[in-house]
Amino acid sequence: MLDDRLAVIAGRDTVGDNINNATRKTLVKAAAMTLDHGFRYFQIVGASESARGDVSFIRPGADVTIKLYRQSEINPQRPGVWDAVSIATGKLRNDGAAPAQTAVITAGPASAIPASTKSNALTPKCTVYGCVW
Repeated sequence: MLDDRLAVIAGRDTVGDNINNATRKTLVKAAAMTLDHGFRYFQIVGASESARGDVSFIRPGADVTIKLYRQSEINPQRPGVWDAVSIATGKLRNDGAAPAQTAVITAGPASAIPASTKSNALTPKCTVYGCVW
């Protein structure tokens, strides 16, 4: 954490990945950090964004800075706002839905985004008490 609202997701785990895998891993880690610190939503600070405001890609190996928000602190329909709960429950897909409702990856076809990643550590187990990563 850089401060109480800003955090950095290290890019070292995405070195050598393609853009889709780097984006997926980074969003999953950002969601985990968001939930672990008691927040619900996050925005990626300084990322390449499309005209709609959603993240179009995360460069493999790049560190990513996120800003964290509680549920009542930001409009979840605002472009570029990511719902950590949706990501934690596996709703990370590429279908053009609003980012806060369902995490959206716009970098490539959905078939290029694998259903699972190499590490089971990125698959959360969620209950009403929170998520275990």
